[in-house]
Amino acid sequence: MAERVVFPSSTGPNLAGIIDRPVGNPRGWGVFSHGFTLGKDSPAAARICKQLAEDGIGMLRFDALGLGGSEGDWGDGSFTVKVNDVIRACEFMAERGTPADILTGHSFGGAAVIAAARQSPGVRAVATVGAPMDPAHAEHHYDAVVDRVLSEGSAEWMVGGRTLTRKRAFVEDVRAGRPPWKDPRLAVAVTDPALAYRQHRRHRERERNLPHRTSPPQLRFP
Repeated sequence: MAERVVFPSSTGPNLAGIIDRPVGNPRGWGVFSHGFTLGKDSPAAARICKQLAEDGIGMLRFDALGLGGSEGDWGDGSFTVKVNDVIRACEFMAERGTPADILTGHSFGGAAVIAAARQSPGVRAVATVGAPMDPAHAEHHYDAVVDRVLSEGSAEWMVGGRTLTRKRAFVEDVRAGRPPWKDPRLAVAVTDPALAYRQHRRHRERERNLPHRTSPPQLRFP
């Protein structure tokens, strides 16, 4: 069962989210951060969160600033804003009485949840799918306009059939940011989906609290 929610972002505009509520007795709660220009309804976000909900872990997934059902202008976002919005999502979950135990993220969102983890009280685990080694890696998505962005302050950029505005503040923020895994205050294990699923299977077989499946149709990572 899914519940639509709205909560204020770190910069003011409201963000639209969906909480995939856990099946049966809750085993925990978490927050999911989607990829660069995707959204809460992207295949990675929806499939991962729905599967975790089936396994008893309720998940909040939300649209970033200016995307999907969220307010604001996507061009006003940055890596720092994305990190702060993950933290704000955790605060929202705690205010509801369902504090997040786990942060998960895909691609650019994976880098954001790693950076947000140490500032999100109560978070005990982080899992990422295809997170870049350095957030600045995102620049390859808009490298055709980056020189104009830096010289003129902004430039329109076509992606996924949509025209978005890339602003200088984003480029400078990403370039200045420190890769989150180089922060000595943050101890995390970064793994790949295949290894994560093997570990998940072993845990399930030990606990024997869920039916065994030979294939994970909901755990596909496009």
